[in-house]
Amino acid sequence: MSEKQKVGIGMLSKEEIFKKVQAGEITSDEAYRLISELPEGEKMVCNVEAVLTEKMADTLKISISKIDADQDMREYGFDSVTLAEYIKIINDKFHTDMNALAIFECPSIRELAQWICKEYEKEVREYFGDDNYQEAVSEEVQEQKLKKEEEIFDDASETGKEKNAACEKINFNVCLMTQPLYLLYASKTIDEDHLMNFWYRLKQKEVKEAEVSNISAKQLETMQEAGYRYFHLLVKNPQGYKVEMIVAGVGRTILMLGGAGTTATFGFQQIKEFSKEYQVIAFHLPGCGLSDGIADLSLPSTGHHIISTMQQLPVKFPLNIIGSSWGAVLAVKIASMYPELVETLVLVAGNTNRELEYSEAKNVDMTDVHKALYGELSTVENGKDYVEIYDHSECVEPISFSAYIRYVNNEGSRQLTILHLLSEIKAPTLVVVGTEDKVTNINESRIIYSRIEDSEYYEIEGAGHMLVLTHADQFNARVREYYSDHIKG
Repeated sequence: MSEKQKVGIGMLSKEEIFKKVQAGEITSDEAYRLISELPEGEKMVCNVEAVLTEKMADTLKISISKIDADQDMREYGFDSVTLAEYIKIINDKFHTDMNALAIFECPSIRELAQWICKEYEKEVREYFGDDNYQEAVSEEVQEQKLKKEEEIFDDASETGKEKNAACEKINFNVCLMTQPLYLLYASKTIDEDHLMNFWYRLKQKEVKEAEVSNISAKQLETMQEAGYRYFHLLVKNPQGYKVEMIVAGVGRTILMLGGAGTTATFGFQQIKEFSKEYQVIAFHLPGCGLSDGIADLSLPSTGHHIISTMQQLPVKFPLNIIGSSWGAVLAVKIASMYPELVETLVLVAGNTNRELEYSEAKNVDMTDVHKALYGELSTVENGKDYVEIYDHSECVEPISFSAYIRYVNNEGSRQLTILHLLSEIKAPTLVVVGTEDKVTNINESRIIYSRIEDSEYYEIEGAGHMLVLTHADQFNARVREYYSDHIKG
């Protein structure tokens, strides 16, 4: 590069220098030298932008001149493989642990660079050789902070309770201390009594107050490192809605989405089994248990509600979703909206809702649904025990559920079909159905299987709509086999 070029470029702003990199007129190394006089914050962001652009061009095999730092990166042709490769390259470069969720939250190179500089300031400064960088917190302070985090569950002090004494009424008139993230309960083993009976007690109005601690995602990780394996949480998502869930185990994340109105009790056998190897999150849908109802009940809104809530937790993306009944419909919608965040799908007793596209909507009558479910359970061995479990798992806040029924039976009915989405699904999918399903036509599962390209089909002979409950051993064994082939790492 000539002296004239150096002088001309040296007078440019950060954006102009970066465009020179984009145009291929200078390399990223040359750009690093040229921006050395920029303000510290701008210099660091610009350096990262150059690296992100260069590595994106290498990964996608496109010209660096075609990349616009303000354009959504996903529009350049990333698929799940190349996106994972790109993220790995960036992580290896800066020694970070970024996941695909960062691309969703910061879709342009400029936004991503700013986020990386904020979240990984130490790593970025070290990469670019900033010898003046000092930790903001001394080792002694860090040790004190870690000790405090490890003791958070055992040390829910009275002072903390008094400081946050404002009581907030939520579903079933339960009082909560007002906090952005709530820990209701934690233990080092699966607490079967809590898992089987908490929501039944809630429904029976035996739960009047919930003793809670404010907790952060980092503190959850610290408790997991200390051996805690079972958490009962309320998470406030970015839209301000509180969502109830059980988090059990550690490892790759399995997100369980149950049928309408069912709590974690319904999937207790999957929670116990899969939490031995994975982190299982049993997510309570809007209006279920202590979860708030939401204003917009459409599939896109509910899908965003679920993912934005998961973003508040220390989970490992991409997700492996097990969706049962209505949960299967939501799982398909999520996989179509956020393909980079979903690794596998298990769709149990699913429904395409295709009839709603072609005919007059039929009103949903939950009395008929319950009658059919009780009829199923009466025909299986130990049916009375399963009826009791089903009763204990059902816990719906009446006002929220009434809003859902009105939506389904009126303006929302024709928007609930997922038939047109199935061919878009790229995540490996296991479709599971019982031959004696009395709630959803078995042909619905066959249609789902036929239209998702990378899918497998499994029928459980003699099982009905509630097969995850009544045929748990057979279901769990098949899913575990599927995961061994499809969950990597």
